[in-house]
Amino acid sequence: MVPVDENAFATPATGVTTAQNNPSGAVIGGQFGCDYQVVPNWVVGVEGSASGATMKGSTTVDLVDVGGTALVTARTDFLANATGRLGYAVDRWLYYFRGGAAWAGDKYTVVGNGFGFEGLDRRGGWTVGAGIEYAFSSNWSA
Repeated sequence: MVPVDENAFATPATGVTTAQNNPSGAVIGGQFGCDYQVVPNWVVGVEGSASGATMKGSTTVDLVDVGGTALVTARTDFLANATGRLGYAVDRWLYYFRGGAAWAGDKYTVVGNGFGFEGLDRRGGWTVGAGIEYAFSSNWSA
C-alpha cells in the first residue's frame, strides 16, 4: 500500500485576488458591406468588419493566502462585428440606425513563483448605433 500525503489534498487558497490593468496598443483592420436603396428614400444594408489588435496590459498582484506575487497579463488579439443598417436618404444625406453582433478574442496569462497558466476567451456581445453620412459623389460617401 502506498502512503498518502495528507497535505496533497489540502484546501486551496480561499482568498480572492483581483487584477486591474490599463491596456494600450494598436488596432488595424478592414470592413466590407453593401447598401441598397429601396422605395424612394429608404436604404437597407449589411456590413462586417474585422481587426487585429496589439492591445496589452500587465500588472503585478499580491496572492492572498499563499503569499508571493504573480504577473497578470491581458491581451486582445482581434475584434469583429456584423451589422445591419436601416436609413433614410434626404438629398445627399443619409440618416441611419445600425445594430448587430460583436466579438473579441482575448488571451490571459498569470505567472508566479513556480507556476504559470494561460487562458483564451472569445467574448460575444452586441453593437448598436446611429449616424449621418454624406454622398460627395454618386458612388462615394463619408
